[in-house]
Amino acid sequence: MKKTIIKNFIIFLMFMVITISLFGCGGNTEVINDGRNDGVTKVCLIINGNLGDKSFFDSANEGIKMINKSNPEIITTVMEIGQNTSNWESSLREVCESGEKYDLIIVGTDQMREKLQRISPLYPDKRFIIFDSDINKEANNKTFSNVYSIKYKQNEGSFLAGVLAATWLQQLQPEESIKKAGFVGGLKSDIIKDFAVGYYQGIQYINSLEGYLETNTYSSYVGGFTDSTTGKAQALSQYNNGASIIFQAASQSGLGCIDAASELYKTKNIEKYIIGVDSDQYNYFSTGDTADLDKARRIVTSVLKRVDLSLYDSILSFHEGKLNFGKVVEMGLDSIINDEPVIGLAKNEYYLQTIPQEIRDLIDSIEEKIVSGEITIKSAYDLTLSEFNAIEDDIKVK
Repeated sequence: MKKTIIKNFIIFLMFMVITISLFGCGGNTEVINDGRNDGVTKVCLIINGNLGDKSFFDSANEGIKMINKSNPEIITTVMEIGQNTSNWESSLREVCESGEKYDLIIVGTDQMREKLQRISPLYPDKRFIIFDSDINKEANNKTFSNVYSIKYKQNEGSFLAGVLAATWLQQLQPEESIKKAGFVGGLKSDIIKDFAVGYYQGIQYINSLEGYLETNTYSSYVGGFTDSTTGKAQALSQYNNGASIIFQAASQSGLGCIDAASELYKTKNIEKYIIGVDSDQYNYFSTGDTADLDKARRIVTSVLKRVDLSLYDSILSFHEGKLNFGKVVEMGLDSIINDEPVIGLAKNEYYLQTIPQEIRDLIDSIEEKIVSGEITIKSAYDLTLSEFNAIEDDIKVK
């Protein structure tokens, strides 16, 4: 009798162990989907282009490097899929079906949005991040519960660039009754127009203040992000027609603008300046293997869009099971990660040496007013084409 009771008790315990194990497996499946897979997370960053732009994609890659340095439990892969857009969707699908079984797949730019809208519903067990885009845009009321979107308020950082250009030009062009700045964009997309319209509004803001002569600007668009030759030609045209400072938002095409400013100084001793984009481009050209001090000294600051910080933070949150998929976040001047701003101007040592104190103080005060809501900045996302054109036309060099 006693033996029977013990035997039944043992059978009962075995049944409970098996039951708990089954539930545990179910829990592990959910954990894998959350990216924690027994403490190990496998991440793939897809670059729809190539590294080497010293701005946008390189910043994304820096975010991966930050992860690699800080967390050995996260295994990362960076995949460059080149400039041929016809290969992008098939490359994304191949990564989803890869034997690597990535827990998290990351893509960037609005050029990948429609592709991810088609792909992500086919792989409901996968988790995706898209940065610099909103997965829900033009989605015909579809929802994407396995996609996390990161947008950036680049118009806020660009507003500060416009303030810098219009104030510093008062000193750079003392003899001119109308000061001349420039803007070179890549594609005339919503994101690049958002950079542009913020820059224009910053110039307009200074134009409206007493004590400042009017600033006008040249504007041009390369038509793509990989044509540094055209970027250089457009920048040279603007410089030769009187612009002393150009804000370039053109990725690799923008490297040609930096070439133009450097060439004019080296060959003709003509002082021309650049406002860089996305990353601290002065830092890229002043240190390490890419050092070129002639170029670095032309870049007085950069409009920061810290893709690296936002990806670093999101990947860590995913690894910890805290990332809320199906959500769209938008980061602006008030977004701080690791005590560093996601959006703003690069206030490095060269900026501090070059830009006069009174201009830096003005920029800091305007930044505070933007964060507090005292100054509001229009976004290209909310403007019709005619409204955008009206702002651009208002400050164009006549």
